Amino acid sequence: PGLEDDIYAYSNEVTVAVQDPSGVISGTVTSDKGAPVAGVTITARRVQAVPGGLANKEYSTVTASDGTYTLEGLYFGPEVTGAQATFVVSPSKGDHVFDFASLDKILTNNVKTQTANFKDLT
Repeated sequence: PGLEDDIYAYSNEVTVAVQDPSGVISGTVTSDKGAPVAGVTITARRVQAVPGGLANKEYSTVTASDGTYTLEGLYFGPEVTGAQATFVVSPSKGDHVFDFASLDKILTNNVKTQTANFKDLT
């Protein structure tokens, strides 16, 4: 028999770990007069490593026309008691100056959502 008659079978077992739970940080960027500011990049950086996630992992989004943003899927560790991570949330847009320059937000199994609002002083 030639190679065309030979039958080969290969099998590899693969384990997939789903990274959950995930948290949410949302908020609004407004001008010093209270008007919404669109087009601001919001970045949340996880400060420390957590089981299943490296330190300094960044998540980002851009504010909508109404100045709002939502960062979803922020991994703060496995769903076990005590799982938590600190995220440094910061706005940026060209040479704009913001109050606050950054905010620290902690996500846990008990606190899966946080709010971080910023004011554009430019």
